[in-house]
Amino acid sequence: MTPAMEIWQKECPDDYNAMVATCPLGRVGDAEQDIARAVLAITSPNLRYMTGSTFMLDGGQQRG
Repeated sequence: MTPAMEIWQKECPDDYNAMVATCPLGRVGDAEQDIARAVLAITSPNLRYMTGSTFMLDGGQQRG
């Protein structure tokens, strides 16, 4: 969720709700709470042995 997404939500609620309905988690990801925390985790010394991994931060929307 970003300021632009919040504007879209208010101005086009039907379109916004249709998009959210496609999210398996039932919500839009938050840049700070969802994305930034994952970035901090993968750049921390706790995961220093990890290489070549892909993290899907899409709330389950990626379908194979």
